[in-house]
Amino acid sequence: MEPVKANAVSETFVQQRDGSLDVTVTDAGGQRTTLRLTASGVADLLKVLTAISAAAPSRGPELTRIPAAFAVGTGAFDPLVLVRFENETPYGLSALDARELAAGLIEGADDVEGRNLVLH
Repeated sequence: MEPVKANAVSETFVQQRDGSLDVTVTDAGGQRTTLRLTASGVADLLKVLTAISAAAPSRGPELTRIPAAFAVGTGAFDPLVLVRFENETPYGLSALDARELAAGLIEGADDVEGRNLVLH
């Protein structure tokens, strides 16, 4: 049997009759494959995944960075809007790009508020 290269977990379902877990994964082509794991199979898989993540914590995806501080200003010598996060070097944006970023930030904030998500 050829291994399945799963790109995403698309569905999970716990079977009421025996407590097993169905995990449906999808590959890049959209092909779905379902695995049924018993409770002991889930426990074994959890041990393997925990060991892998503990052995290589830096190989996983980067977490979202949430800055403690940010600042917005204008360039002293260049017609730029400056955006700085924490003590990093500021980003310089043209007025047009700054307006586009502002509109995107407002739209994103509206989306987050509409889903009642709280980010800390």
